Amino acid sequence: MEKKGRSAFHIGNEMTQFQLIQLVFVMFIWMVFGWKVLLYFFIAELIGILLLQTVGYIRHYGLTRKVITEGKYERVSPRHSWDGPSHARAASPV
Repeated sequence: MEKKGRSAFHIGNEMTQFQLIQLVFVMFIWMVFGWKVLLYFFIAELIGILLLQTVGYIRHYGLTRKVITEGKYERVSPRHSWDGPSHARAASPV
């Protein structure tokens, strides 16, 4: 947007569009179903976010880094990811 000389909050910015869609959706839930259903929606949203973050942590960090010194671990590399192509090669018997 900066290259086009527009504000980051311009309606042409895709992120602004997505935020507006999300806001309209939440307002629709509130207007049609009421505040109780909106509360349940936010609780379900929070649970979904927490589950996604937990799975992302487990898949990407693998919890298998070596301890270098007390409280210090080796740097994260592609081999520490359970879903990376480097892990698939390491698991093959060849």
